[in-house]
This record gives sequence, structure tokens and C-alpha cells, in this order.
Amino acid sequence: MTSRTAFAVATCLAMMCCAILTGCEGREAERARQEAREAKVTVVKLEKNLADAIQEISELKAELGAVQQARDEFQERVDGLLGERDKASALVQRAEDMITQLTARANGEASATAALKRQIAELQTLVKEQEKTIEDLQQAASQGRITAETPDDLGLAEGVPDVNEPIEDIPRR
Repeated sequence: MTSRTAFAVATCLAMMCCAILTGCEGREAERARQEAREAKVTVVKLEKNLADAIQEISELKAELGAVQQARDEFQERVDGLLGERDKASALVQRAEDMITQLTARANGEASATAALKRQIAELQTLVKEQEKTIEDLQQAASQGRITAETPDDLGLAEGVPDVNEPIEDIPRR
């Protein structure tokens, strides 16, 4: 029993004792009994309200425990997801760095390829010129136009690159 319930019971008993001790008869005694019954009903209602309140507190404590457990589980999930996000961010950064490196390398390769294509074109031009010179010399020889007085350079212009030497340097990686 709580203090309120005990107080209500004590009050009821005191009222009944007072009524009996004073010797009230008839109406006053009936009135005292009626008040005692009402006090008992009030005590019963208070005890029911108290039991309901205790039950509700118990249910709220259980619900609070469930909410706290769910909160803890969600916090663990959030912490895990944050860790995964950080790992993914690091992977993205490494991928971006790799892409930058590969792009620079591809650009270097493209420059080297372009330089090689230019050198090939120059060499093909030189080959065609040499083929024409050879053809001209073969025709001249067959016609007897090449003699001891024909110069050693065979009429090649000065500044024509040696085919054994690169025309320009190829960029290295």
C-alpha cells in the first residue's frame, strides 16, 4: 500500500471509530457507514489507478528499453556505413589518381606516336626520293651517262639526312 492508500484507510477507520465512540445512532451512524463505504470505494479506485499506473510504467520501461536497443543497433549500422564510406572514398581517390596517371601516360604515348608518324612520313619521303635517285642512276648507267667524272655524292643535295641517323628524337617515357 502506498501512503495515500494508507491515509485513506486510516481516515475511514478514524471516522468509523469516531461515529461509534460518540454514540451516534440512527442517521449519524448510517451517515458514518455511508462515508466509510465511499472511502472504501475511493480506496479501491485509488488502488486500481495505482495498479494501472504501475502497469503503464512497466510497459513504458519495456518500450524505452526496446527503443534504446534499436538506437544502439542503428548507431552501429551508421558507424559501419561511415567506415565503408571512408573506404570507398579512399578507393575513389586512388582511382582518380590512377586515371590521372594513365591519362598523362596516354598523352605521352600519343605524342610519341605522333612523332613516330612524322618520322615515318619523312622517311617514306626520303625513301621515295632515294628510289627516284636510284632509278635515275640506273637509267643513266644503262644509257652510259655515268662516267669517272660523275661526283661521288651522285648529285645529292647537301643536308640530306643519313638514313642511319634518326630524323628527330622520340620522346621517351
